[in-house]
Amino acid sequence: MSHRPAEGFDITEWARLIEEANESMLEATERQVETQTALVDQWFDALEDSRPPAEWPADWFVGYTQAYETWIDAMVEQYDLLLEDMEDGEVDLERLRDGWVAAANESFKELMTTDAFAALQGQAIAAALDAQEESQQTAAESLESLGFATRRDVREVGDRLLEIERRLHELESTLEDE
Repeated sequence: MSHRPAEGFDITEWARLIEEANESMLEATERQVETQTALVDQWFDALEDSRPPAEWPADWFVGYTQAYETWIDAMVEQYDLLLEDMEDGEVDLERLRDGWVAAANESFKELMTTDAFAALQGQAIAAALDAQEESQQTAAESLESLGFATRRDVREVGDRLLEIERRLHELESTLEDE
């Protein structure tokens, strides 16, 4: 078996193509890391801008710090894996992606287990329920102004029908007894 390249094969051109591919891969990976870092920076900036009220439990800062540490550890680990892969000549993008996803999940888990996060969620749900109630009330008022029956109107008619049926049964029983 011959190990000579095919006729017309230019090894320098091949090396240049491989180098370009490696550079493209490195640039893509750098952009990926920059994008992930920007996401986390925005996430932490959002948390920083929403300083908790004084009555919040102290664990919000602990959760925030643990999430940040988890993310930084993951960044270092992913960078080491990337360097390792590049030395081997084959970058496993799926493994890198899975590492970033796992790190993000772990970071969020650190934050979500705090009482402060629970308090924030409670406030968000309360605000959503208030908005929903206000929206329903506005819709009911709009329908009523257009002459449509509202839920309250239908319920009132239903209650009246039930009362009429009760009285009718009572009247029928009285008539049967006579």
